[in-house]
Amino acid sequence: MRSDGRRRTGFRRMTRTAAAVATLVVSSACAIVPTGGIPESVSEVNKGDPLMQPFTRLIPTPPRDDWDPEAVVRGFQAAMASNDDQGRAVARQYLTKEAARVWRSEDGVSVVASADFESAPFSEDAKETRVTLKSAKRAIIDDDGRYRTVKGESSWTATLVKVGKVWRIASVPNGLIITEADVQRAYRPVNLYFLDQVGRGLVVDQVRLPVAPDGDFAKTVVQRLLQGPSGSLKDAAITALPDHVRVNSVTTMGDTVVVDLSEQVRGGDPLYAQLQWTLHDLAKDWTIELRANGEPFSGAGLRIAPNDFADFDRLLHPGTDIAGYYLHDGALHMLGSDGNGTPVAGPVWYGGAGRKQLLYTEPALSMDQEPRVAAKSSQGGIWVTSLVEGGRWQQWIAGSDLTAPSWDRYSALWAVDRVGEATSHVLRHDGGRTRRIQAPGLLHTTVKAFQVARDGVRVAAVVEDSTGVHVRLGAIVGQGDDIRVDHLQTLTDAKPGEILDIAWKDSTTLLVLLKTKAGKRLDAYSVGDGGRTQLKADERLHTIAALGDRMLAGTEKHGGILRFDAGKSEWITVAKQGAGFPVFPLG
Repeated sequence: MRSDGRRRTGFRRMTRTAAAVATLVVSSACAIVPTGGIPESVSEVNKGDPLMQPFTRLIPTPPRDDWDPEAVVRGFQAAMASNDDQGRAVARQYLTKEAARVWRSEDGVSVVASADFESAPFSEDAKETRVTLKSAKRAIIDDDGRYRTVKGESSWTATLVKVGKVWRIASVPNGLIITEADVQRAYRPVNLYFLDQVGRGLVVDQVRLPVAPDGDFAKTVVQRLLQGPSGSLKDAAITALPDHVRVNSVTTMGDTVVVDLSEQVRGGDPLYAQLQWTLHDLAKDWTIELRANGEPFSGAGLRIAPNDFADFDRLLHPGTDIAGYYLHDGALHMLGSDGNGTPVAGPVWYGGAGRKQLLYTEPALSMDQEPRVAAKSSQGGIWVTSLVEGGRWQQWIAGSDLTAPSWDRYSALWAVDRVGEATSHVLRHDGGRTRRIQAPGLLHTTVKAFQVARDGVRVAAVVEDSTGVHVRLGAIVGQGDDIRVDHLQTLTDAKPGEILDIAWKDSTTLLVLLKTKAGKRLDAYSVGDGGRTQLKADERLHTIAALGDRMLAGTEKHGGILRFDAGKSEWITVAKQGAGFPVFPLG
């Protein structure tokens, strides 16, 4: 009997499993790699082909007869992490015949921080034992490539039995379990581009795709694009690509990327924009040609020149011509590129004795040809007016306890009415009437803030319920009378009172401003994988607005407006006492 009790070791301490895998950095499908010995890395040069980028292959090998239970499980985990064996045939060699028959490797991918194993003590004549992988959970990769951050501890256990004189795994959870290092090696983050419900704008769907052993990653990307949006955007975004079309190959010919499909497709500008933007990271500045079974499309063929559709959706990369705004001394001001504010012709914001009472606050600006501004009124409700001299306020949304207004790119106005304790109704005004929108994931919460992203599809909300305060992401699903807010999931949690404000930086990045015991904190969250980047904060920050790389902030009690100077990496004052409520259009 072993006397050391439970034994815990790290993934890198590969004793008997040094021969379990071999690695090779390659940039093409043609490679011969060893199946045993010390892992070997070989770098090859990318000779100008944008589609053939270096990646690391992990070649699995079958178990050895002299491996102990922990070594067998280590080898099995390494085999699960290999994309060279996509059917997991080698991994099944670590299992008993019955376990190999019933194990469903395709049932999702769990990502953990590292592979740390604990072996249960066993005697030399034992016939059964267990090995457990214990590690911090990091994410789940769904079948559609969606990377969902999760928290907690993972406890994954394999039961082993003696088969003759060798150990094999008799029972193991379905699906794959891999480490963060495996994800970095075997998966790539990809931005897929789909369309909004009216086909007018592009919606980014961030996924993680496995690198195929043949290195034809561009084909993998286009195939995934043909499958449609991931679960977080199901029925919220659409595609112009027919789902029955197959990808034969994606290759290069001269300065052209040739996408060979199983048949001709006709989708117009939206389809071509989807393809060009999706392949942008792999083939920037290359012409894209579509073919059908090796032959050019009928007529003059179909070639998409570089940047043909760079401006298909200007909100993907908004320019500096879109100004920021704020309220100051009873008027809406536009912030110029020189950092100075200029009053904007428009409605009266103040009233009362001496016109010192601020009647309208928390403005939101549309991006119509003739922009409109919405604001909360001190008399109740949300009111709207045009930015013209003498513009008159009209109430669009009624309610006694409303969140700040938020425009979508289709000129509809959104807000949430907190109608009772832990009860919130999402409201939308389409220019003609106000309708309550079904949002089951928000109904039994207190919504503190609600903002529609500039893609017109995603939404973010700060909610409080019996479990605490959370930032949740969702999507606007359907059209017309069938619109609802769905696919809600938690992005981050906080303590009551910590979250001061949220703002969309772009359609895939949400800013969260917090007040913690350690001071003010400004976090940028990727909506694709939940990754957090801490930005430069300032103790004066109280509200936040953003558009691309530009950020504005308001201070407490309308003490001024700050602008982030990226060159100096500091917040500078652009308007002093009496200024507040910074905002960008569709912010």
